[in-house]
Amino acid sequence: MKTRILLLALPLVFAPLAHAQDEAAPPVQTQKPPEKLAPAVRDAFNLLMTSIQDDDYAGFLVAVDDNFKAALTKKMFDAVVAQLASRQKNGYEAIYLDHLKRGAYTTHLWKLAFRDGGDDILAEMSLKDGKIGGFFLR
Repeated sequence: MKTRILLLALPLVFAPLAHAQDEAAPPVQTQKPPEKLAPAVRDAFNLLMTSIQDDDYAGFLVAVDDNFKAALTKKMFDAVVAQLASRQKNGYEAIYLDHLKRGAYTTHLWKLAFRDGGDDILAEMSLKDGKIGGFFLR
C-alpha cells in the first residue's frame, strides 16, 4: 500500500500547540485524550505542532517516515508556518476526538478550536510502526 503523504495548507489555517509560553499569548490547552491513547501518539502530535510553531522544519521531520520526509519541502512547511502566526498568537485548544483504522495506518483525529472565533480545523495524523505517514488539516 502506498503511503499517503500530505501537509495540507488550505485557505483555512491550523495552529500548533504552544511550546514556549509568553505573557501575550494565552496558554494552549489540550483536552486529556482517552486513556487508551498511547503517550507516543500524544508526543508525535505535540512534536508536529510545536515544530510548526517554532518554525523548526528539521524538528518536524524527526518522527515522519521516509516517504513523508521526501514529499514535504521546506517551502511547503514555510507556507503553513506563515499562515499560522496570527491565529496561534490568540491561542487555541487541541481536542482529541478519536482514531480510525485505515489499512496499515491508524489515523488520530483532533479538533483545533481557535480563540479568535474563526473556523475550527480537523487535524488528522496517520501512524504506522511508530512513524508519522501523513498529516492532514481540513
